[in-house]
Amino acid sequence: MNDGSGAWNGGWGEVLNFPYKGGGSPGGCCGFFQPTQEYVNSFRTSDGLPLLDNTYNDDPVISDQGLAPGDPFTEDAGPLDPRLDWSVGRRGIPYWDWGPVTGSDWVRDQTYAGPYSPKKQVHKKSQEGQYTEVGNWTSGWTANGYRMIRYADVLLLLQSARLKPVTWTVHG
Repeated sequence: MNDGSGAWNGGWGEVLNFPYKGGGSPGGCCGFFQPTQEYVNSFRTSDGLPLLDNTYNDDPVISDQGLAPGDPFTEDAGPLDPRLDWSVGRRGIPYWDWGPVTGSDWVRDQTYAGPYSPKKQVHKKSQEGQYTEVGNWTSGWTANGYRMIRYADVLLLLQSARLKPVTWTVHG
């Protein structure tokens, strides 16, 4: 990055998937691929285990939907898988080294996009200017190589390809 290429060698495919620029958020554009409420709810747990019967939507995670950045907000106190905050930016929760998400100023428009910010492909504040392009309208062009698919999923796909298909014989 910052090698005079104009970021052509950076993460062009993810440049629009950063939090909307406001409240000290990273990137500067545009809030595409924001996590949904249903996705966040799926991190709800019971006794430390995921709710695999889809009952996680029965007790939605409390969000700041419709609140202004200065409005009082109480974080959800229910049991949540800690991996949620490695995947999703939520109000009041530290976002890498950018500080806590301040709320709706990190989102283009909560009415249609929801209250959460994408997090997986976003660079850390300490990487700004070093692993991000600083000469363009957004610092969303990065040298971050985030994983689009988990290695464990690749192994599962490989193993499933090695299995022989089951054939059924119908006797009539």
